[in-house]
Amino acid sequence: MDWPNDTDGEVLRRLEAEGVDLAAVQEVTFDVDFDGGPPDHEAVLMLRKRFKTIEVLGPFDDGSGCVVVTIHSTLTYAFVTETQREITALMQSYGGHCESWGVWHS
Repeated sequence: MDWPNDTDGEVLRRLEAEGVDLAAVQEVTFDVDFDGGPPDHEAVLMLRKRFKTIEVLGPFDDGSGCVVVTIHSTLTYAFVTETQREITALMQSYGGHCESWGVWHS
């Protein structure tokens, strides 16, 4: 596959090279980071309303926190980039942004 020349494309290239079947449904996690502290309660409620599975992590020693959104899907460039944009748009007013994602594989 010819992936775009950016971070998400590089991750997909690496997964494909490692033999991950991108057409198979994977458990994909998206990390939502928040500026200046743990996520606001309203932000967590909004994510829970939109996505089936989320996990709130923190607060950590530095006072920060994050949310992990888990979605079962096949891996496409459009899926990962559009999901990151959607989450960031939802969380923008709470200081949240989604710039990373991953899958577990052996």
